[in-house]
Amino acid sequence: MRFILEKITDLHGLYVHELRVRVSAEKQMVDVMERLIESVANPDLKAVLVRHLAVTRTHASQLESLLNHASDDREPIKCKTIGAFRDELEAALQDTSEPAVLDSSLVAIARRIQHYELASYDSVRQWARSLQMSGDEQILDQVIAEEQEVEEKLAEIASRPVALNKS
Repeated sequence: MRFILEKITDLHGLYVHELRVRVSAEKQMVDVMERLIESVANPDLKAVLVRHLAVTRTHASQLESLLNHASDDREPIKCKTIGAFRDELEAALQDTSEPAVLDSSLVAIARRIQHYELASYDSVRQWARSLQMSGDEQILDQVIAEEQEVEEKLAEIASRPVALNKS
């Protein structure tokens, strides 16, 4: 499997390529977040996910703006990783019947997504810095801070004991 399907000849090309993937990822994340929200029982988890859904929509818009300034090639490139996370989510929903266990599984999936997003955005931010695109770097700093805030809230929820039904 090839990671990159187009010829990338310089750092700017890599930056644009990854922005195109990030735009796709954020748009796909809207669907994933909506599915998570409708599936969770824990009200604290639901509140974090509802807030993050709004942030995700903002991130998609911000990334489209960065892409519009960086390149004439604005067509998103499908993020296969988010598709894999969506498949993982659907499997958890199908395989888990106990609400508290399902919520624990969904928190774990959401945290894996956050880690992926944080790593991706950190790379893109570093490339913006190297390309001396300070405006882009500032926007990406904010995106990373918001993603980190969500991860911290998810980690706090994940650290709580799981209340199981004893039947």
